[in-house]
Amino acid sequence: MSEKLTKFGGIILLLAISTIYLSTYIVDKTQYAIEILLGDPVDIVMEPGLNFKLPFVTRIVFMENRLQDYDADPGAVFTKDKKEMKVDTYSKWRVSDPLKFYETVRTTNGAHARLDDIIYSQTREVLGAHTLVEIVSGNRKEIREAITLRSRKNAEKFGIEILDVRIKRADLPEQNS
Repeated sequence: MSEKLTKFGGIILLLAISTIYLSTYIVDKTQYAIEILLGDPVDIVMEPGLNFKLPFVTRIVFMENRLQDYDADPGAVFTKDKKEMKVDTYSKWRVSDPLKFYETVRTTNGAHARLDDIIYSQTREVLGAHTLVEIVSGNRKEIREAITLRSRKNAEKFGIEILDVRIKRADLPEQNS
């Protein structure tokens, strides 16, 4: 009888440990977490620590809360005086609203695709309002800040906060030189 009780107790202990393991998750200080119960987001965890979930029916999605870099591919931009420039930009961004981020872009790669569209279009708009001489010589800081502010405003709807957009390189194509 005692041997059966020992085996039964061992099985119960194993099941209890498994249930506890499947019912907990740890959020790191560099992450946000979203609990998804049967496909619907039910909780957003923004603080690090040990958290509990329903095993088997709750899925946890983690995302970075740290500052991230995005280096865009160079793109062609036309200035106000119809000069073509090849502009290479990069930006610093982070997730500001985990739920919006999850519902709109889901992943960092999805965010990069949105950032590419947003930053490139704002760069084209801002540089298109200035002549080549203004861009090269004058008010670079003002131009950079305008691109950053416009990009930040457009990225808010995706749960993304753009902190800075910089132009790494701006070259004239061979035919314009």
